[in-house]
Amino acid sequence: MGALDTRCALVLAGAIACGDRSPERAVKTATPLDVAIAQQLGARLGVPIAVRCPTAQACEAVLPDRGTLPISVRQVAGGWDWHVDGLIVTTDQLEAYLRDEVAALGAAQAVRCAPRIRALVAGERIECRLAHGGAAFVTVRADGTTAFEIELDAAAAAARSDEVSPDRDRALAELSRGLDDRPAVDAGAAGGEAGVHDDD
Repeated sequence: MGALDTRCALVLAGAIACGDRSPERAVKTATPLDVAIAQQLGARLGVPIAVRCPTAQACEAVLPDRGTLPISVRQVAGGWDWHVDGLIVTTDQLEAYLRDEVAALGAAQAVRCAPRIRALVAGERIECRLAHGGAAFVTVRADGTTAFEIELDAAAAAARSDEVSPDRDRALAELSRGLDDRPAVDAGAAGGEAGVHDDD
């Protein structure tokens, strides 16, 4: 939800314009390339964007919260082609979707996924805070689709808040499977069943 494929297609909101054929739009304080990218990207994201291009092949967009997005540029006949490196995620739609999911669990509350705009690599996880102390964890795939997990309990959410890379996530899954393969503990001594089990 809310993911922007940085090869210039907004997954939920249509295509983003790439390239520029009007270098005359330059202003005295910026190059034509700076201005063109800032106008096109800012129009798509709905916020004012500043762009600086230290070289003809690499630019950087500066967001209102001072976050940055790396941009690759190549010159073509009559102008430039450009794309943001990585995935861009805008959290407005993501927050609305998660609010509905949390409400469906019977725990309606506000959801905050700051910052509003961010660049990610495929498989990276976004952590969103729930107003009552829990959290939602959203993984963005390379094709712009997402997978999410909601943890309503504040303590459990805090335990899951450690940054988990795709490699670390796989390692944790393997560790969990290894725990499933352990011999069962004597339930009589523990007063109940023991062990860790996957849902699948």
